[in-house]
Amino acid sequence: MSYKNTFCFCVIFLLTGCSIFPGQIGANQPSLLDQAATPLSPSASSSASPETVEITTAIKPVTLFIWIPDNFSLRSGEQTQKMLMDRMDTFQKSHPDITLDLRYKNVKQYENMLDLLNSTSRVAPAVLPDIVLLTRKDMETAALKGLLAPLDSMESVADGNGIFPGFSLTGTLQGSLFGFPAAGDALVIISSTDKSNQMDTWTNVFSSGMKLGANLNDPDGTLFVTLYLSAGGKLIDDKGKPYLDPSTLTLLLDTMRQARKSAVFPEWTLLTPDWSQVSDRFIAGDVPYQINWYSSVSESAADSFQHSILPGLGDTPATTLTGWYWASSNPAPAKQAARQELLGFLTEPAFGSPWSTTAGYLPVSDQYWPQSNVELLPFQSILKISEPLPENALMTTVGPVLRDAAIRAYTTDDPIEEIVTAAIARINQ
Repeated sequence: MSYKNTFCFCVIFLLTGCSIFPGQIGANQPSLLDQAATPLSPSASSSASPETVEITTAIKPVTLFIWIPDNFSLRSGEQTQKMLMDRMDTFQKSHPDITLDLRYKNVKQYENMLDLLNSTSRVAPAVLPDIVLLTRKDMETAALKGLLAPLDSMESVADGNGIFPGFSLTGTLQGSLFGFPAAGDALVIISSTDKSNQMDTWTNVFSSGMKLGANLNDPDGTLFVTLYLSAGGKLIDDKGKPYLDPSTLTLLLDTMRQARKSAVFPEWTLLTPDWSQVSDRFIAGDVPYQINWYSSVSESAADSFQHSILPGLGDTPATTLTGWYWASSNPAPAKQAARQELLGFLTEPAFGSPWSTTAGYLPVSDQYWPQSNVELLPFQSILKISEPLPENALMTTVGPVLRDAAIRAYTTDDPIEEIVTAAIARINQ
């Protein structure tokens, strides 16, 4: 399969500033909007030599632009890219009227995907991606900014794919479908011992005497939001406004007081800047357990750890889900049928399950589960009962309030009732 460049020469120079860079898998190419002005060849690799760029006119009735951020793969990057391009090659062989223009976006060093979408929509909207891979957070933000095209007419694309409920719910925002799940992640307990049964309830956690790594300083208060929700707490009221239930919040804060008495969380968990720091401490042996995202552990270390569901404050587990989604930023009606064909092809579990696990994430479907991967075996049951994180807009509104209240309960002797009152007043401002 050959990926022909369909840009006119002036557009290429507009996008890249003054030069054209050869298309190489994983190459760090410093352009403003599209570091890979030349589409990727399916046989290219990170070690390939640059070749002369050929500027030609389109020879196919439809050309689809596909954008993939180069920070997607956490493990086996070259293998992940090869799997995708092999999939594209198979698709084009059976769809000769569709040209695929695959581009890996250099977001590791230069820009993020939202910046790229926003800039391209202003400078060269004709080359916006027909299919783009985004984190759930970026997908929601892009949709709210009007940078994504609704996919409501394609709702049936993933029917019958066995998508776990926690992933199937999150592609929809404000009543419109904007993304199909591509790769998953889950907030779980990761253990370096074989005593994970000691962490199946918070009562056992407190009595175990073990230290538990976590990101208590997370700006979105992710851990506290998930614990609050596990106890049946609501984050919005009947009018759709941010809300905190006093009794559920009290339960959460009482739990944090018990955690302090048991010295479960080391002091550094209150100061850690991000989730990766928690993982670094865990791998270094500072703590035998950590609450973290599945994707936080590197491939070389993953096989030596156990994963278990995060216990909730009630009968519901607190493990929550997020992930990556296939979306579209190009609403051109002439391409709708081709987009739908390719989206359906990319979301098939026969490709998606092994591709996501190769990249360092979890399958979003219970079909084609990699049974030979011992590390993943517990997740088939975990994902069936796990819920998605709330929408990003809600996390950034309620999350900081829950975090500040929980940390105050953990670090001070202030009356719980006083902390609850202050948190609710802050929400109602």
